[in-house]
Parts: sequence; structure tokens; C-alpha cells
Amino acid sequence: MGFETWVREFTANAERRSEEPEPQWSAASPLPGALIRSLQRFQAGEDGDGANLIRKSVDAGDATYLAAVRLFVAEEQNHARLLKQLLLSTGEAVIEGHWTDRVFVAVRRALGLRLELMTLMVAEVVALRYYRVVRDGTADPLLTDVAARILVDEQTHVPFHTQRLREGWEGRSRPVRAAVAAGWWVLLLGAVAVVAYGHGAALRLLGVGRLRFIGDTATLFRGVVREVLFAPAEGVRPATPTVEAERPAALSMLRRPSRRLRRWAVIGLVVVGLAVALYPPAHFWGPRPYRHPDGLFGVTRGDFEDDILPHYQVSLPCDVDGLRYSNAEDVTGPMGELYLYFTTSQGCLDRILEGWAAVPAEPPTMAPTDAGFPLRAATIPDTIGWRFDAPSYQVYRREGDVVTGNVVAVRDGKRLTVYLLARYAW
Repeated sequence: MGFETWVREFTANAERRSEEPEPQWSAASPLPGALIRSLQRFQAGEDGDGANLIRKSVDAGDATYLAAVRLFVAEEQNHARLLKQLLLSTGEAVIEGHWTDRVFVAVRRALGLRLELMTLMVAEVVALRYYRVVRDGTADPLLTDVAARILVDEQTHVPFHTQRLREGWEGRSRPVRAAVAAGWWVLLLGAVAVVAYGHGAALRLLGVGRLRFIGDTATLFRGVVREVLFAPAEGVRPATPTVEAERPAALSMLRRPSRRLRRWAVIGLVVVGLAVALYPPAHFWGPRPYRHPDGLFGVTRGDFEDDILPHYQVSLPCDVDGLRYSNAEDVTGPMGELYLYFTTSQGCLDRILEGWAAVPAEPPTMAPTDAGFPLRAATIPDTIGWRFDAPSYQVYRREGDVVTGNVVAVRDGKRLTVYLLARYAW
């Protein structure tokens, strides 16, 4: 089967979208912060002109496939538009990008068409599970509508790419395809682990745990791998995988010989090793507590985003990396100190400071040895271990009846390293 069918289907989808009314943007209501941050990252991932994919499709020399790719890119751009309008309607901003998206794009652009599509397929399968979670897990009518519209498109993207990849790997020996499958699984499991842990708070709000998200996505992906690399060529359009359809096959794997289990165990170890090597733990695991002064584990009472940050009136409305924290008294009660460390852009820091009502100190730039420098290393608990070795820092202060505190920041290339100390009723 050629790609004429896909051109007709994508064209019909475009006509359907042009005829159906827009979502009820005026009915937007505030969404939880964790969900906003998650949607911002997916919007940044959907946003792009697809020029690199289109250029490689031109080089492939198939005019019909190229037309289908252009229509596919237009659907992805419409997804970015829908998510952007959703965020703006709720009073939130879009972000310029996220480190995960930058890594993903760099990997895709470094490869040829076939390997770029394999990388893109990983994103499509993750998106297929993510938007279903959003559609089914929220009670917000507008968010449900937007997620449902995107999901309808995503359900055609997977079989579209499957057909092209299937043709690309036809004729290769089974050992070669097995090696490709192993590498593809490494990429998928690494990517879905990063998404699950980076978006864990949002997934929890939507009723799906991290491990379940990883397991369901892997189940979907198993069907894709089989269709692309191991299914006999029958000229039949590949089906979009579903968790329900794939689960019996996934369970049957457990009954196969132990040799296969050992093989997958080795692949799993490789995935974990690559994930830890490629992504610093602060990114991979999300916000991490510092070791508590009274023990080895930084366990705090209450959720970091839902309890601790609101207690100290701190909001993180944009992306920060390498986030570490400590609620020094291990409580979110009537008194306490919150230590935050992260890296971010100047624009994001400005938004955080504005939301926290922090203003430049006097003077706004200080050396760690200056008398007015608010965070002296000698006063920082050893378990947190902040050190201030730069010649000067940007300094900010917050004053209030309940929550006070200080922020110091230093530029490191294009990013800022930020230290925030908040005090409650201190």
C-alpha cells in the first residue's frame, strides 16, 4: 500500500478540523501547577516547523510520502497551537523549550530519515499514552476536549510512521532487526522513564502512577516493534496499538523460556545505566531532598509541590533544572526554613521572584565576604553544603509578616545558579 491513503486521510482530518468549532476557550479555569508545567513541556515538544523532517523526506524522492509528511507536520503544529491557547486561556505562559526537548531534537537531527522516524516514533507512542491519561484523568471540560482532539490525531500518526519504517527495514536479516529492536527499546525505556519521573506529579493528579505509565507505554511500544521489524509484509495497514490489545501478549512473555527473561534483564540494566549516564540524577528523578540533618533520608511530611512550596508561598511557574530542596525542620508546620537550589534562565528567575514578591537588595550585587551578604556558608547546614565561591552574586530579599527570605544567584554561562532560603514565621 502506498501513501496515497495517508494523504487522503490527513486531508480529511484537516477538513474536519476546519469545520468543527474551536474549544470553548472562554470557559477555561485554573489548573494545578504540576499539570501546567507538564502541559508547557509537551507544548514545547509539539512546537516546531518540521523543516528537518521535510528536507529528509524530499531527499527520499517519494512525492506522495512528502505530501503526507507535510500534512503530518501541520497536525503537530495544530497540537502546539491548541496547547498554547489552552495555557494562555488559563492565564499561563508557554515556555521557550525544555532540556529534554533539546536533547530529543538534537538526536533526531543527527540521523537519517529512517532513524529519525524511529526516534520520532518513541515520542509518538509516549504522547499516545500521555494524552489518553490527560483525557481520561481530568474533570476539566476544556482540558478534556483539547486532549481528546490531539489523541484522535495521534492515533493515526503511529500507523503512518509504522508503514514507512516497515518498508525501510524490509529485507534486513533477522539478527540485524533484533539488534535494531534492542537499541530501539533502550531509547524508548530511557525516554519514558524521563517523562514519567519528570511529569510524575501531573500523572499522579490524573490518577496514573509513574510505574504504570512506564508499563502501559512499553506495552504499546511492543506492538509497534513487532509491526515494524517482525511482522510479515502483508500489505495491510498497521493498526494503532492499544494497551488492552497488547496486554495478553505481554503477559505471555512471562511464560517463555528463562533465556528471554535473562536477555530482557540485561537490556534493562543497559537502559538504567544509559539513563543515569545521559541524565544527571537531579533531572532523572525530579526534585530531590537534601539529606536530613537527623538521618540519611530526606523525607518530609507532605508533598513538595502541593504542600511545602505553598506553605512558603513559593511558586515555580517555569522550568528549573537540578532542583534540590530541604525543609530543615522536616515539617510544614507553624515554623520552618526551606532551602531551594536550582538552575534556570534569567527570564524564569524574574517570574519566580515576581511571584514571591522578592526585590533586589541594597546593593543588588554583593560578594560573599560583604557584610550584607544574606547567605553565609558558615550558617548553612552541612547536609546542604552550599558554597559561595564566585566573586559576586545577584541578591534579592523578601519581606512579609509570615514568610521572609533571600535569594542569591550567579550566572553560569547562559544559566543562573540560584539559592533560595525561605523562612516561615521566623
